[in-house]
Amino acid sequence: MHGIGNDYVYINCFEEQINDPTELAIKISNRRYGIGSDGLVLIYRPTLQHTCCRMELYTENGSRAQFCGNGIRCVAKFVIDRGLFASENSTLLIETDTGVRTLKVTEGSDGDVCEVEVDMG
Repeated sequence: MHGIGNDYVYINCFEEQINDPTELAIKISNRRYGIGSDGLVLIYRPTLQHTCCRMELYTENGSRAQFCGNGIRCVAKFVIDRGLFASENSTLLIETDTGVRTLKVTEGSDGDVCEVEVDMG
C-alpha cells in the first residue's frame, strides 16, 4: 500500500507472527531483490482499551521508526477494509511508538475507506 508516495508492505499480525522484523524489512524493501518498499508496517492487536490496533514501522534499512503519517492512514484503511475493525463515529484510535493517534475515516458507498485524516499532534 502507499499513501501519497510512501510505500510500505503491510502485514496483518493478528494472524501472522514475524520473528525478526528488522531482517524482514531489509529483505523485502530491497527494490532490486525484494518486493521493494520504503519499509515494513506490522499491524498488531491493540494493547490499550479503545484502540483498534497497534502499528510498528521498520524502515528499509531495518531500523524502527516511531511514526509515519502516510503509513498510519494506510493502517486505518487496512483494518477497516479487511473487517479487522469497524469504525464508530468515523473515528479510529491507533497505537504507535509515539502514543495513540486519532484518525478520522470517511467510507465510500461501497463501505471501503476512501479518505483518512490523521491528527499529527
